[in-house]
Amino acid sequence: VAQKEQKEKWLTEGFTQFADVLRKNNDNIQALCLDIITNLVKKLNANQGGIFLLKNDDIQSADSGYLEMEACYAYDRQKIMKKQVKIGEGLLGQSFQEADILNIREVPDDYIHITSGLGEANPSNILIVPLKTNENTLGVIELASFEIFDDLSVEF
Repeated sequence: VAQKEQKEKWLTEGFTQFADVLRKNNDNIQALCLDIITNLVKKLNANQGGIFLLKNDDIQSADSGYLEMEACYAYDRQKIMKKQVKIGEGLLGQSFQEADILNIREVPDDYIHITSGLGEANPSNILIVPLKTNENTLGVIELASFEIFDDLSVEF
């Protein structure tokens, strides 16, 4: 019972934290994305993360658009990067196209490396979550970690 209460408390605190984040920067999409990914990386003890948003004038025709990195955060600092992914291309593009979560625990060697002052290594887990509103998928969040994301983290 105590463990269940602890999990519920962790989820409730997280939802409250993100409700505050969403209220704070809702007039500036880049600031909002950076705030979301920063807080998400910290909350889930990930090593790095990015938010990719759909760039397309016609939301009904998502297949003709692409995903562009709006914000990236790693090792307690904002990263300035430009990256675009075609719809359906790679794991990000697939997750977007299928509007489904990908939780990859066997990361291909050539997928992504986490780099620090100590060197670089493959993460143990990649979590890619589509950003959906109603029936429309608007982007994806990608998180990389040396630790495995547990079911509670994925649910969050």
